[in-house]
Amino acid sequence: MAKSAQPRVDEARKWLGRGKDVAAAGRMAGLFSDLEADLLHAALSAGSPALTYFRLAERYTLKARLSRQMRSKLLLPIVVFVLVYLYGRWKRRSGKVLFNGLRGRG
Repeated sequence: MAKSAQPRVDEARKWLGRGKDVAAAGRMAGLFSDLEADLLHAALSAGSPALTYFRLAERYTLKARLSRQMRSKLLLPIVVFVLVYLYGRWKRRSGKVLFNGLRGRG
């Protein structure tokens, strides 16, 4: 579990100890959005929240995987942008040119 989520989990445990159900405790602690808490509340009322937990876990697993993929695909363009930016600053300060570009001579 991420360290940033631990205080919210502790808060949810506190609410559970005060007699709140899982959906309400998670909402009050900031673990669940209103929609997620409503889904869990409906599942608890129906008797078995297992399927809802499973679907929410799948959703967040997919969300985390897509986020990691997006960050990894953006890394190279960001590095290239920073290098070009730094090269441009260096070129303006020093007056030196390492590359003449792709322009033809003639």
